[in-house]
Amino acid sequence: MTNLIPKDLPIENAVPKITKLKKDLNRCTNHSQQLQELFVKHPNVHVRKIAPLDAAAEVVQPPSAGRSESAKGHLKISASANLMQTEIHRESAFNATTLGSLETLHRLFAQGVNPYVRNDEGDSLLHIALLKGHVELATFLIQVQGLPADLKGTNDLSVLEQAIQNDEPLVIAGLLHAIGQGQMQGGNSTPAILTKANTLGQTPLQQVVQHNAVRVLEDWTNNFGFKLDNLQIQNQPVLDYVAKNGSHEMLASVVPLLLHDAPSNATKAKVFALARECMEMGKPEAGRYLVKAFGVDLEKPGQYDRTLFQNAVIANNLQEMRMLKALGADIHATDEHSNNAFHLAACFANPQTLQVLNSEFGFKDLEVKGDCDRTAFLGAAATLNLANLRALQEMGANIHAKGIQGETALDLAKYFKAGPEVIQYLESLGVKSGR
Repeated sequence: MTNLIPKDLPIENAVPKITKLKKDLNRCTNHSQQLQELFVKHPNVHVRKIAPLDAAAEVVQPPSAGRSESAKGHLKISASANLMQTEIHRESAFNATTLGSLETLHRLFAQGVNPYVRNDEGDSLLHIALLKGHVELATFLIQVQGLPADLKGTNDLSVLEQAIQNDEPLVIAGLLHAIGQGQMQGGNSTPAILTKANTLGQTPLQQVVQHNAVRVLEDWTNNFGFKLDNLQIQNQPVLDYVAKNGSHEMLASVVPLLLHDAPSNATKAKVFALARECMEMGKPEAGRYLVKAFGVDLEKPGQYDRTLFQNAVIANNLQEMRMLKALGADIHATDEHSNNAFHLAACFANPQTLQVLNSEFGFKDLEVKGDCDRTAFLGAAATLNLANLRALQEMGANIHAKGIQGETALDLAKYFKAGPEVIQYLESLGVKSGR
């Protein structure tokens, strides 16, 4: 190829050969196209040396001293011919890899093709071999030609990183076979390549979560010994990281892999705390799913045999009330004395909590009876809660309601030794004794 056009060939005799080479050069890289343009525009320019495929060839002006006019008109294009030949070999290597022809690739390497050659997108022969499923060819490239398994390609991604982004477990399985780790070794140990962080400090598992590679995760846990219980991502348990950062689909894939046995009370407590965090982060779907999947009992009696929601009401914790409602708590549950959240609020909470329960949580029926057949208004009277008596009266509560023994709000206020303000207020409303 280096003598396609002799150096001493007059320019007029080289025209047919130049024409043919120009057609061939159209198939070459951008650098060969640039050389072709230079040859046409500047006949006296020649190539002194050829650079790598991804670098520009050095083009220089030849010295004119001691040259004849005819020599100045000669073309020196042996380097472009070499470049064309190299480009043809490069294309042949990628064609052979795409087709899985190991024999052809052997021959091309014997002819001097660089195993590290890249295509126009930046992928290596290893990337193409694995993406096309040619595991034997990939094994040859890694174990015989010495290509590293984490060789970078398009967008500076390794084969593993590309496969994770595309959720292609078969590509990863091919890579593991190619490096001799296609089966679990050493008692279900995980292949090192699946735990090694990339240059950004991201572990493969973290990348799986980020790219929602559900199929990859399931394949790893089923076939390569991934035990999510003991793994962490960015110093967080896998469940915590996925719940806060992953998709709902990813969370739904991770949870069954962690639920080997019935969760303990300690686990449920941790999950409930995690569900709270998810709610605070604006991920209610994740919070509800965690509570349901791990069997967290939101109605389990707590302090004074009251539910979590009832205790939140008594504490005037509106945020907790809203969070529990969003998690699916039964906000209308009653305690052992038949009091619902509204009854308890009338007795122990403040007027704002009462109003929120009425307007936002749907406690519209103010005449529902709880302990001793007492309405919320009677409960407020029994606990001498003047502020709530006023609030309930403004909401439209029946101020003349009676309890199980016919007692009115005034009777209860006097029985529990209310101060003059409560008594005067009830009397100003026209409340009479029922006994």
